[in-house]
Amino acid sequence: MDWLESTDPDLEPEPSPMSAVTMRLRATLAQRLLDSWYYRLQVGQVLPALPIWLNERQAVSLELESCYEEPCRLLRIA
Repeated sequence: MDWLESTDPDLEPEPSPMSAVTMRLRATLAQRLLDSWYYRLQVGQVLPALPIWLNERQAVSLELESCYEEPCRLLRIA
């Protein structure tokens, strides 16, 4: 957000040390907008599903929990 010279109320007053964020850039006739989805992560909590934007209107869901569980199962660390 510093690079964008912007702020996100979800990150105030102090951002979480672990988080997952996804963003979408979209345009109106007057301006370009950046939408963000911010998820605080905590050890022991279920990981969120993130929208991954293919374009301004279409997204797929990235299920972080299952993406994490499968390698753990294959590596026998869970």
